Amino acid sequence: MPNQRNQDIVKDMQERLKKVSSAVLFDFTGIPMTAQQSVRRKLRKSQVDFVVIKNTLLNISAKQAGVADLPTAVLKGQTGVAIGYDDPITVPKLALEISKEFPLFKFKGGFLPDTYMTAAQVEILAKTPGKDQLRAQVVGLLAAPMRNLVSVLSGNARNLVSVLNNYQQKLAS
Repeated sequence: MPNQRNQDIVKDMQERLKKVSSAVLFDFTGIPMTAQQSVRRKLRKSQVDFVVIKNTLLNISAKQAGVADLPTAVLKGQTGVAIGYDDPITVPKLALEISKEFPLFKFKGGFLPDTYMTAAQVEILAKTPGKDQLRAQVVGLLAAPMRNLVSVLSGNARNLVSVLNNYQQKLAS
């Protein structure tokens, strides 16, 4: 019979996973506590939760929440889970930054609400632009034709003014 503490942990994690937009699983074996605290602060600034949980409890929580099935190979060693709720790209980008800053922090994999990702797939996802960047690119693409039209139309007016100026100078001389 599972104890009440473990049931509470599973229930809490299950609630978090039901709201997840993306999550990354970290192996933090051998990481000094100061580095762990620094990582937690960095994640918290970006509104990303970092939870250290037993692998069996994580697996139970993931199954009950209906998220991707986690391979047993990933659920070995010490596991920390970075959970993001807004932009699916945020957590993988932060995970990549963290793994570069602290080489001992290795990501084991991750998941979107219904898809498990290997560590390589998490890295690929981390290198894609986020929502805000994609929106800016779309706005830029939509604005470019209008900007070009204004430039072309103002070019003709500019040329007319230049011709009239030259004509005026010619009459003045």
